[in-house]
Amino acid sequence: QIPSVSSSFGTAPDVWNWMFAACAKVLPAEILANRSLMQNVAVFSMPIITAVDRLVGSRNAMRIDARSRRGGDVVTLRVTHEDLEDCVGLATAAFGLEVLEGH
Repeated sequence: QIPSVSSSFGTAPDVWNWMFAACAKVLPAEILANRSLMQNVAVFSMPIITAVDRLVGSRNAMRIDARSRRGGDVVTLRVTHEDLEDCVGLATAAFGLEVLEGH
């Protein structure tokens, strides 16, 4: 059992991170939990995101930290990839492998 796991997610350019953080602070949890509404927002915003990414480029990153029960030992995994789904999949698989191998 792993008592403490945290993960962070970030994208480049940073403007997306700022916008996501602002939405999380400003919008009520009920709105953010509304899957249908959030799906519609994603569909609406995808062409805008794609256009900006083509202009400035993009990169996805995921960081996972795991602390031992004693709290002192920390395992950190960082993965970057151009594709979001590949980034998340690689990071999750690599972290799982590390846990299974007892690291």
